[in-house]
Amino acid sequence: MMKRQLVAFFGWGLIIVLSLSACSKEEPVDKVTFDIEKEMLLDLKEELGPDENRNLLLGIKTIQEFDCENYELNTSVRLTDDEFIRVTVTDLIQPIDCIPGETAAFGQAGLGNLSEKEYLLNLSVLYEINYEGRLSANGSYYRLTFGDDVTGVSVNNPTLYRIPSKSVWGYLQYEAADIMVAQNLLQDMQELLEVTTPTPGNYGHFVLSNANEVSLPAEDIEEVQGRQNQTFLLRLVGTVDELREKVESEYCPQYQEKVKLQLYTHTGEEITCS
Repeated sequence: MMKRQLVAFFGWGLIIVLSLSACSKEEPVDKVTFDIEKEMLLDLKEELGPDENRNLLLGIKTIQEFDCENYELNTSVRLTDDEFIRVTVTDLIQPIDCIPGETAAFGQAGLGNLSEKEYLLNLSVLYEINYEGRLSANGSYYRLTFGDDVTGVSVNNPTLYRIPSKSVWGYLQYEAADIMVAQNLLQDMQELLEVTTPTPGNYGHFVLSNANEVSLPAEDIEEVQGRQNQTFLLRLVGTVDELREKVESEYCPQYQEKVKLQLYTHTGEEITCS
């Protein structure tokens, strides 16, 4: 991950291992037998969408590693009432075309657009082991915790801050000799974007440090030898359509030979100039 000072944020935080105790087994509807360890790593992330529609995603990853990089976990979600969520890891999906490599299996469970309240979350692994925790949702953040007596589950970043409305984040990429060109582009961007300093923490799509440094996950930032990346977090003054028009009609023609611009928006859109 890259970190660069500006008004910024992102990354995946430190893994916080919580002790969890397995509850009593439940009888499966269709029991699936796999040679898979039951310990899991959990993570929270917002799925962004148009009109600021947000769905909460629960990422589930095995501690155990497999001999293909594309093993997947199949999951199901059932909201039994307004305050109880059951997530089940139903099976391990073996890839038809194996991508060689030792890595964990991963799956995601969509929990939907949750109301602001506290939920009891039950995680069932292959219908054999159940872990019970608490998922709190409010206007500022989500928080997933398990009791001290629970073992077998680790939570990566138990607190996920909600991405503030109108947030735009991303990075500039350029050679060292073109740093002034990049700074001129940042200055021009202030026509539609302004400095913002939300609460430091993990926002899923980025992490903001106490020093206002932004970290982006590896899949969202390109590394090119001989070029440096400068990350940022800004607040949109106009609309996403206005920003896209400005980037495509003005910033790209003027700067793209020397500076790559990558933007991500609070509505889940990407705008690229390279």
